[in-house]
Amino acid sequence: MTEGNKYSVEGSDEYFDGFVALPDGHQRRVQRFVELHLRHTPSDPTTGMKALRGQQLGLYQFMISASRGTRLLYRIDEQERIVRLEYCGTHPSWSNTRRGGNIQNL
Repeated sequence: MTEGNKYSVEGSDEYFDGFVALPDGHQRRVQRFVELHLRHTPSDPTTGMKALRGQQLGLYQFMISASRGTRLLYRIDEQERIVRLEYCGTHPSWSNTRRGGNIQNL
């Protein structure tokens, strides 16, 4: 399952599509966030991270770049100790099913 107390991290196809489109510096920022935060304490608040509310309850957001409006959306399964990376890119249009309308069901 996981190594020691670490969480395992899985990425969806939509996450990977968005990740590879990011500039190199933003990819490194995401990789650092995953390694230093998500693998250890994914639900603890840190700079640029927040739990979403309303219809997106259960999702967490990490702001990759405020100037570009890019963010990472993820879920945490505490029982299985898995972080699921759901989306990476500009703010999703929650009404568009490809970019988040059903993201709570992913």
